[in-house]
Amino acid sequence: MASIAWDEELAEMAIALASEFAENAQLATVLLTHLVTATRGTAPEIDDEYADALDPIPDLPDDRPVVRGDLHRRAFELLNTLYETHGEATGLRILSTASPEEFLSQIEAVLPRPDQTQLTDLADQISRAQVPAGVLALSIGRSYTSVLVQRSAGLLVAVAVDDGEHQADMDAAMASAGRPAVVDISTLLVLSQLTDADTVSGQVSDLILALPAYHDVLRAALQARTLAGSFGSLGSGAAAGSLTFYERNEEHYEFVRDRTAAVEALARRCSIRPVGAASVFGDNSERARAVPWLAAIDVAAQEGLPLWCDDLSVRRLARSAGISCFSTMAMAEVLRDSRLKSAHTPDEIDAVIDTAARTVGELHAEFVVDLPVTFEQLLDQAEADGWVPAAAGLAIERPSWWGWQDDPVGLLMNRLYPVVREAAPAQLPNWHRAAMLGAARAQSTPAEQLQALANLALLGWELEPALDDLVGAFRTARQLAVALGDIGDPLEGLPAARTVLAENGIPRTDQVILDLTVTLEAEVGVVVE
Repeated sequence: MASIAWDEELAEMAIALASEFAENAQLATVLLTHLVTATRGTAPEIDDEYADALDPIPDLPDDRPVVRGDLHRRAFELLNTLYETHGEATGLRILSTASPEEFLSQIEAVLPRPDQTQLTDLADQISRAQVPAGVLALSIGRSYTSVLVQRSAGLLVAVAVDDGEHQADMDAAMASAGRPAVVDISTLLVLSQLTDADTVSGQVSDLILALPAYHDVLRAALQARTLAGSFGSLGSGAAAGSLTFYERNEEHYEFVRDRTAAVEALARRCSIRPVGAASVFGDNSERARAVPWLAAIDVAAQEGLPLWCDDLSVRRLARSAGISCFSTMAMAEVLRDSRLKSAHTPDEIDAVIDTAARTVGELHAEFVVDLPVTFEQLLDQAEADGWVPAAAGLAIERPSWWGWQDDPVGLLMNRLYPVVREAAPAQLPNWHRAAMLGAARAQSTPAEQLQALANLALLGWELEPALDDLVGAFRTARQLAVALGDIGDPLEGLPAARTVLAENGIPRTDQVILDLTVTLEAEVGVVVE
């Protein structure tokens, strides 16, 4: 019932059932809260005498079904009665107080305050494919689907950089041709954004979705639809002890709604399988059955089928349990190779190559890493993102990109930065930050990371940068040094950085070095925003 649009008849039935089963506090509460969040009540008629004195209600996008306003009123009255009878056993907490100060205190008492440091560390572990992106969903109490759709982890580590691991993905994809495969929600998201999705997914005979994953998708779809009735949300701000109102942006709402709907549409085309009693997770089997991406592993093991998953960390976990698994990129490459074998003319070969390149570009736009994007694709994506270092900037932040380029610094200085300087010069420091982070991550030791930060900070994004720009670059380098694990102060690498630049024909004068040193030494221990 949660997956269909409610009309007035269903709303009336929900109120009647909630009244009949009022002793079952949670059941009654779920019925009523779904009514008021998944439908939109009509506004009451306003007396013309006062209508002109009222501010118009903003015309916000809201595609929830419309029901009579009195149904919402009755639902709220019954919710209040349930709360008076059962209290917090309903799953609700009603805040009421005489003073605004007391009201705010009550909100702060019940508001979850995630540990920002812990979440930052978790995001870093996800970016290294050390833990699945789904762990973030568990940490913040959101559905796995919504975390993926809203890019809460910032990226999707789907492709193995190691050649042997990627070949294992391709071998598994090739062996899965014509067979059913268990699919993870991460793959439903990726496929929902591919032009060639039907052909790629058609390489397997059936997509099987674990029942907990299907429920997770439906939950996210419901949440996406109910966003329409919200002006925003109250949450914990970055500053300790502060409350922040996050206004709902219309563009963001449409982004979440459309992408969630696309995932839901694919989920409904899958064959649904419950999780059986046998589990690869032993004593944690009950816990695993409730987690979508763990349930996918269990179903694959129980059915003896491969797992199609676009989270590298989940695939590694599945492989440790003896399950064959692969990514969308691997399946796309298998499809490309198969098409090339049957292509006989130059035009046919070019068509196959163009299709494969389009798939890589679309995956890149979805913040999927680590992809073999060409520099032209990187520039195209940067332009598509308005020259903000979004998907393309994320690629530059990856150590894989630095390892795959013959001259990464030359590409930045001679090709990327000149284009950004022409189109959006204010974004140059942000692109340079992405470059410094990627260059540092590509190093093996903290000392090498520190020197890479110093080298690029002193280089800047101009051949003859202004002193203020270099100071700003070193400030960013200091922030990144902390984020990389307090590896030291990049200012310590200034003399060696000067030598490296001079050897490459990029001198920095004594005065520049002196001014930099004086300015930055004065800021030691000072947090520069």
